[in-house]
Amino acid sequence: MRVNNIHWYEGNLEKYKSEFNEKFNLVIIAKAFHWMDRVRVLDELYELVTDNGGVAIIDHYEPNKKPTRWQEQLNQVIEKWYGKERRAGKTIYSHPSICHEEILANSKFKLEIEDLPPFEITWTIDAILGNH
Repeated sequence: MRVNNIHWYEGNLEKYKSEFNEKFNLVIIAKAFHWMDRVRVLDELYELVTDNGGVAIIDHYEPNKKPTRWQEQLNQVIEKWYGKERRAGKTIYSHPSICHEEILANSKFKLEIEDLPPFEITWTIDAILGNH
């Protein structure tokens, strides 16, 4: 299937709203929702999504999942070199304690969960350094 009506936009909501007056059929947030003020983003997106549209959050973030041994060791190395506080722009990042599903369930959007097929991630040093 070929799709010709996809428009990519990279930026924040404030900039988009100042430049455009269009609504989205679909907003996709992949591997980034945990970096955002999730409640505020969903509130703002609700007004920008068409009545039959939606938001797709693509992520495998599990706040209650215990890190594996190698992940714990990696976190120790990151802490050694970056410190206990993880900087994200001008703020300090901390992993959210509430899962994405709960945030979505409490928003104006209707929550639908689709399970992705099982997948395996093979980590390399380069991938770890770029995605820690």
